[in-house]
Amino acid sequence: MISFAADRSGKQTATNQMTYVINIEDGGGKEFYLVPNGKLIGLASNDSQEPQEFKAIKLALKKMDQLRLKYPPVCRIYVVERNEFNTRRQLLQKT
Repeated sequence: MISFAADRSGKQTATNQMTYVINIEDGGGKEFYLVPNGKLIGLASNDSQEPQEFKAIKLALKKMDQLRLKYPPVCRIYVVERNEFNTRRQLLQKT
């Protein structure tokens, strides 16, 4: 559910925008996420770098298509919502 808040000008703005993150699975069961500088960080790692976020699904899909050319076909590249990413990351960090 999206909640709204009034900014200083009195206009309503969405406070809970849906954003997307790109994950990559290496074919061996290890999962990674893309950060803004293009590096991949292990999803189960304790690294504090934030993932690259996309506010529009079309932008995330375009970036995903670019990454497909860079990685072998055995790699699974997919887009997830940020909330789903956070949940998955927390689960993997516990193991």
